[in-house]
Amino acid sequence: MKIKHTGLNIRFRVDVEKFYHDLLGFRTTSNFKLNRALSEVLFGIDSETEVLYLVNDEVELELFFNPEPVSAGYNHICLEVNNLDEFVAKAKQAGFLHYYLERSNKQPLVFIKDTSGNIFEIKGQL
Repeated sequence: MKIKHTGLNIRFRVDVEKFYHDLLGFRTTSNFKLNRALSEVLFGIDSETEVLYLVNDEVELELFFNPEPVSAGYNHICLEVNNLDEFVAKAKQAGFLHYYLERSNKQPLVFIKDTSGNIFEIKGQL
């Protein structure tokens, strides 16, 4: 078994271009409207919403536009990048670096966050 895709709430369109396309390297392959009735049945949300489907080399995401803030929790996605230092510099410059901690005998602990509150742990290839 493998995970096919991950669905995320997104509040702001600016995240699609700046965070998911430019920083993480995803590309939008399709979009659709989730109708109000199905949204209510599946997720308990009584509204229609636009959904974008994004892919990169190995990861697929569904981004659900939802203006409501996501409540606090421990949800996050861990991604592996080829060059951690280069990625951290790019994330910092773009304003998405959420947390960075140097650790002895281990990779730094790196987390980034989009403006909708979705959190990603980033690891470098070993």
